[in-house]
Amino acid sequence: MKTIQVVSFDVFDTVLTRLVGEPADLFLFLGSRLKKKEIINILPNEFMQQRIEAERRARSKAEKGAPDLLQIYKELQLLLGMQVMQATVAMEEEIRLEVELIRPIPGADKELRQHRLDRRRIVFLSDMYLSSEFIKNQLKKYGLWDEKDRIYVSCEEKKTKSSGDLFKHMVMKENTKLCFVLHKGDNFKSDIEIPRRLGIKIHPFFKSNLNRYERILETYSSGTGGLASLMAGASRLARLQMQTEKISPFYRTICDVAASVAAPTLSSFVLWVLLRAKERGLKRLYFVSRDGYILLEIARILAKKLNIECELRYLYGSRQAWNLPSLMKLEEKDFKWILAPTKFLSIESVLFRVGIIPEEIKHILKLYGFSEVDWRRNLTGKERSKLNEILRHNTIKQTILAKAAERREILIEYLKQEELFSIFPSGLVNIGWHGIMEDSLANIILLNGGNAPMCFYFGLFREQAEKSLCLKEAYLFDKGKNIGFLSDMVGIKALIEMFCPLTHGLVVGYKRKNSHIVPIFKEGNEKLVRAWGKEYMLNIAIVFSQYLAEVIDLVNPEEDLRPTIAHLLKTFWEEPTVEEAVTFGDYPCEDDQSAVSWTPLAPKYGIIDWCRSLLKGSTSYEGEFWPSGAKIRNRLFMYFFMWILWIRKTAMRLIPNPRAMVVKTLIGFQRMVKKNVP
Repeated sequence: MKTIQVVSFDVFDTVLTRLVGEPADLFLFLGSRLKKKEIINILPNEFMQQRIEAERRARSKAEKGAPDLLQIYKELQLLLGMQVMQATVAMEEEIRLEVELIRPIPGADKELRQHRLDRRRIVFLSDMYLSSEFIKNQLKKYGLWDEKDRIYVSCEEKKTKSSGDLFKHMVMKENTKLCFVLHKGDNFKSDIEIPRRLGIKIHPFFKSNLNRYERILETYSSGTGGLASLMAGASRLARLQMQTEKISPFYRTICDVAASVAAPTLSSFVLWVLLRAKERGLKRLYFVSRDGYILLEIARILAKKLNIECELRYLYGSRQAWNLPSLMKLEEKDFKWILAPTKFLSIESVLFRVGIIPEEIKHILKLYGFSEVDWRRNLTGKERSKLNEILRHNTIKQTILAKAAERREILIEYLKQEELFSIFPSGLVNIGWHGIMEDSLANIILLNGGNAPMCFYFGLFREQAEKSLCLKEAYLFDKGKNIGFLSDMVGIKALIEMFCPLTHGLVVGYKRKNSHIVPIFKEGNEKLVRAWGKEYMLNIAIVFSQYLAEVIDLVNPEEDLRPTIAHLLKTFWEEPTVEEAVTFGDYPCEDDQSAVSWTPLAPKYGIIDWCRSLLKGSTSYEGEFWPSGAKIRNRLFMYFFMWILWIRKTAMRLIPNPRAMVVKTLIGFQRMVKKNVP
């Protein structure tokens, strides 16, 4: 590298990029803008196709296939029958849009600075119809240009990189040799194959290419009026920004999925919530902890740009903090959440849900055969039924209701402090999934003269006939109404909850501190998820939202993104890469509403698990949070398991009844021994 005298950079998607998935999507926004100004009378999608065709025609006619913008618009004028003035306005509008959408590639400034410190000349090359002056101004705008730099653009030099002529022209102008040039770019042909053939050293840059999730977003660009394309662009920039940090491949995988799947998913949900709140005339939105923290941060960014005048607040709450205080009497429906089954269910965890510690009812537990050593272990099916009987004991019922009354008093004080009894129409925002805790809260508010808030969820699994104390709306699916997407996808709850970082412990109640009511936290798996790397989810979601907010006014924010988001989630969940399965399979999922147990999203099998599966004749992936991830993480076991099954199947063909054969052989052996041994 010491012999390098000149470092040449491709411009677009190497040092600059656009906040869209594909460059041609700019024409979609241009068509929409021109239609509003009555410059054109065709749909934006049609205009985009005509603009692409005009460029194709201009290239075929231009010298060396390098047209400028004026030549392209002459062709477009003929295609659309535009007046000269209309074509001029359209061209000026395209340049204006370029300025609005162009952004620097994160990290490009540091690389350029380092080359300059190494006393290498910087040259920018571009096969582009925009002028060198325009490109230079954009480089200056983002601190990427130095007065000693040079720029060569195909439409002015009448030479292209794709033919190799622009490289030769640059070398001649710079008074150097091809072997003393290092070129960096993203196009396989014009930035890698051609310069390599000429003897130029190359530095491929593929990070700015759309990843598989961004390509999915891009496919929905036209159907969403370009909104999905803006998300693809925001995803790329957020992803590249995090890649400038020195992080391990493990954390880089988290960043990629966070930018390309989690951030678009959560942002689309928040966008829908804000617009629904505006339509409903809500004056205040409460984002319920803990999943609501990241949603609130996204909402603050988007609401400001959308001019939505709705107060946004964070509300401390949980099933644990709201369900118990709402109990006035114990009904059958209440036992559903009290005894909600989980993989790990102990006496301590169930009693914790109703504010009781095992020591308080020690004598009753002992009557049912539970000693102190049984309080913290996972209960069997029969023991869970026995615990159900214990909770229905009159003494226990009275204890539960007494605990409820005690906690209800301080909860009411907290709700008054947070102005939930205000006359202003308000709403609650939560991820999901059954709406029981929101009904519990609404019950308390209604009994104390307030108005039940409207509730917004990412998804709902409530039963169709279920009555509700407050109006509920779901974004992606409502299984009770049989509408939406992915309501039957295994693990959808774990997936979305994984995307929401835990910034504090589980809220289990409230206490007085000076003149305020503050939450009481119970530590769960927060330390584990922080160690895993979940803070990247929050950081990237904020960066993504900031990029999206910058250009959200280019589109109709009410476009339906649900099919796009469903496609993204399904691809990640059902078709993960090996890196994704390994990285996200280690994520510690809470397995209990009391935060007393957790399990990996896709655990790795041990010897005991292998033996159990072999004895059953099947794997137990169906019981995991993430079956597809578990299959990949345990792929060696899968190969071994399939091999054993193949041997077993082959043996069955050769020996119709192997068990009878073994028994017959043993009996024959026994007879032989008796006959020959005195």
